[in-house]
Order: sequence, then C-alpha cells, then structure tokens
Amino acid sequence: MYKKPSILIVEDELIVATDTKARLENLGYKVKGIAVSSDKALTLIQKKRPNLVLMDIKLKGMTTGIETAIKIKEKFNIPIIYITALTDRETLMMVKETDPFGFITKPFDDIELMGVIETSLHKFQMEQKLRESEENLREAQRIAHLGSWSFDLGTKKFSVSEEMIHIYNYEKKYKGYVHMEEFMENIHPDDRERVLSAFYGAIEGKKPYNLNFRIIRTDGEERILHAQGDVVKDDFGKPIKIIGTGQDITERKKAEVEIKQLQADWENIFEAIGHCALILDPDYTILAANMAAVKATGLSKKDLIGKKCYKIFYKTNKSPEECPMKKMLHSGKMETHEMEVEALGGKLFISCTPILNAKKKLEKVIHIAINITRK
Repeated sequence: MYKKPSILIVEDELIVATDTKARLENLGYKVKGIAVSSDKALTLIQKKRPNLVLMDIKLKGMTTGIETAIKIKEKFNIPIIYITALTDRETLMMVKETDPFGFITKPFDDIELMGVIETSLHKFQMEQKLRESEENLREAQRIAHLGSWSFDLGTKKFSVSEEMIHIYNYEKKYKGYVHMEEFMENIHPDDRERVLSAFYGAIEGKKPYNLNFRIIRTDGEERILHAQGDVVKDDFGKPIKIIGTGQDITERKKAEVEIKQLQADWENIFEAIGHCALILDPDYTILAANMAAVKATGLSKKDLIGKKCYKIFYKTNKSPEECPMKKMLHSGKMETHEMEVEALGGKLFISCTPILNAKKKLEKVIHIAINITRK
C-alpha cells in the first residue's frame, strides 16, 4: 500500500500556511510542521525529518527562501518544491541555480499541488537509485582497479571515471576532461606509437581497440594497463567517440612473472634430482620425467609421458600390490617402500608424495626411485 509522504511547509504568511496545510492533509499527506523562518525550517527538518519541503521563495527576515533551500541542500538530502507568486525572469533564474525538484506558482489548485509533489518525489527517488547505482559502480571499479573512459573525436578530449583518475594519479590535474596530448604524455615512450596505432586503427575499423601498455603516472610510478574500447557512430555511420575501460593489471603481471619464475625454479630442481623422478596423475599416468629417469629407462621424455608407470617399470597391466603409490592413494600421505625393479636394474627405494590442489584433493604425485642395489 502506498504511504503518503510527510511534508514541511516553509511559509511566513500564516493564513497561506494554514490553508496549504489543510489542503495537503485533505490530499492525504502528513504535515510535519510550519516554519515561518529559515532558522525554524532548519530546526524542524533536523527534528522531524520530512520527506519533502514546500518552500516559499519570499520569506520575511534576512534569509530568503532560496538561500534557505541552499542551506537545506548542504545539510540534508531532501527534495524541495518552491511556491511563489513571483514569476519574473530574475527570480526564475535564481530558482534554477538551486536545482529544485519542483516549482508551483500561486494561486494553485489541489490537483496541481498533488501533481507537482508526486512528480518531484518520483524524480527524487529515481535520482537516489541512480546515485546508489553510480556509487556501487565506483566501488566495483575501485575493487577491480577498473576505470571507464570516453574519448570525443570532435574535441579530442577524454572524460574518465573516478577510478581512472586514481589509476593515472590525475587527482590534482583533472578538470572534467583530459586532452589527447596530456593523455599521451602519460604513456610510456616505448609504447606510445603502438597505443596510437591501435587507437586510430579501431576508429578506422581495422580491428578492436584491445591491448596492454605501460603508463607513467603523474607521480612517476610505472604501471601496466589493459585497455579496450568500442567505437560509437552517428546515424550516418561516422565515428563520433570511443568508450572503453582501463584496468590496472600491474600486480597481476607481477604475479604472472613470479609464477613463471617459480615454475622455472621447480623445473630446475626437478631436473637436478640425481635419481629417477616422475610426476604422476592419480591414475598412474606419467605427466613429467626428469633426465635421470630418461637415463635410467633408456626412453625419451616423449616416450615416457602419457604412459602408465607400471607398464614402463614392471611390464605389467596393473600396479604391484607392494607399490607405495597404491598405499599413498589410500592413506593420503607420503608412502615409501623398497622394491626390486628389473627395468631400473636392481633394488630401489621408492617414495610417493601427494600434491593437493586448493580444495585439498589429490592432483599429482611426486614419484622418486633411488637405486640402493649397492648399499
């Protein structure tokens, strides 16, 4: 059920204020009070928290209704409707500067009054939803280090989101737009030609604007950006602007380099093991083999990978009962066993160590065989 909003009347003519109050209540609205001055209005808003304010432009005293409305906007998030008998150009221009939600001239009838109130409240609610949506977008962009931008092909100016301002450290220099020349100054010198080529290539329809490049922030810090955009055309097919996004991927790129280094380190360690070492999947399939395994079996890595380990080492179609791999699959922990392995030339000490994924499930097995025949 629709609940009628509460309203504060700011009117210094008590006869008019009382009449307005009666008319509002007949229409089903709740009147939170009548204020005859600016100070009284601010006090009642603080105390009563109305949903809307009906403001007479011409108040007695030092402060006008327009000045009062400005004070209300600074302190409270409440829509204001002006009521006045003044319709001169100067008054209307002053009213326009305060961006009211509604305006009604005296005299007015009840239907007109209700129409202005309801449309003003609807506009206010829509603006609130838009403001919330924009705030959610800003927060999402901040979390993802993802900003948005728009480039006008006519003015050669960029308009950018709050997060793009942060990415480029434009907080002190951004005045609502950035010229193309200023933007290019923040591109790494070695990447400028490539960025321009991609940018104008997209405008000419050669290929989408989508690339990574380095930027030099205004504080001198170097970052890596991933940018992509789409060309917007007018009704005649002429490109008029490009809209797109820019994401700071510096940390991701650093992580990728670190992962590659860790992978390289692991591969070096794996190859440096002086004994036959394999990486198996839970189904005994060889995923990787080191050079010691190649030397011990006489087979190339290509011949080893993809084969079942028991077929290579035991020449059987299943794993031996005493195989530590079988025990490890059951226990979930490292298992070892001494076994005779004819294919490797004697008695071996074999260990099988589980490698778990992020969900603590078995993903791979490190299988190491040490020849202990002479010991």
